[in-house]
This record gives sequence, C-alpha cells and structure tokens, in this order.
Amino acid sequence: MGKDSKNGGTTDIGTQFAYSNTEVQHQIFFVMKTIKKSLLLRQLGAIRKVQNLSSPRSGRDVPNQYDLIHENGIAFQSYGSLIAVRMNGCLYLTDCHDYSKTTSKYATEWTGFSAKERRAGLESGKFIAIVDED
Repeated sequence: MGKDSKNGGTTDIGTQFAYSNTEVQHQIFFVMKTIKKSLLLRQLGAIRKVQNLSSPRSGRDVPNQYDLIHENGIAFQSYGSLIAVRMNGCLYLTDCHDYSKTTSKYATEWTGFSAKERRAGLESGKFIAIVDED
C-alpha cells in the first residue's frame, strides 16, 4: 500500500500500475544497439585466416560456411554474406542470421543461440545489430 492524497491516504500498487499502463497507451519500446558494417570491419582489422566450419556430425568441412579470423575478432560468413561477429566479448549480428534454414542452423551452432534467442537478444540490446550504410 502506498500513500495517495486523493483517496484518503492509501492505494494498492496494482491500481497504480494499471493507471500508469493506461497513460502509456500500450506503447512498446525496445532497445536495439547498432553498428555500421564498415566501422565494425575496420575495428576487426585484417583477415588472418579463413576456414570452413566443421560438421558436428561428421567432422568434415561444411561448404560455404566460414570462420574469418581477423586481428581483433572472428566473423561467421555463410555463402558470401556476413552473418555474425565476435569481438571484445560482444556478439554482433546482421539481419541475415536467420535468412535460410541452412544459415540459421550454422548461426545457431556458431553463436550458441537459437534464432529465437538471437532475435530477442537484438531487441533487448544484449546483441548488437550490424547495419549497412544508407
């Protein structure tokens, strides 16, 4: 119970919360952190090594799925598209992280997060969205 001068001194918290909700008019807010792709690539530095991802079942190289080892981090590329980057303890994702079943499968393996978790992480600001220049 909290003090409220209008109602003789007390209002329950549930009523206060309901009142606040009607004032907001159901606005939905989320925090999305972004970085421009060109800036991120500059920060990664030069590519030192390119290697295929390995299949978790067979151990063989997976065609068109690559680790790009840079001076300052590591990137995941599917076919010709940048998908994700790990640098300085952060995970960066492009909007292609769940483009196809195959890309999503290897993005899940590479990041350790499902497509649903990646989307939620981008919306919450846990992960950083890589954006193209406009």
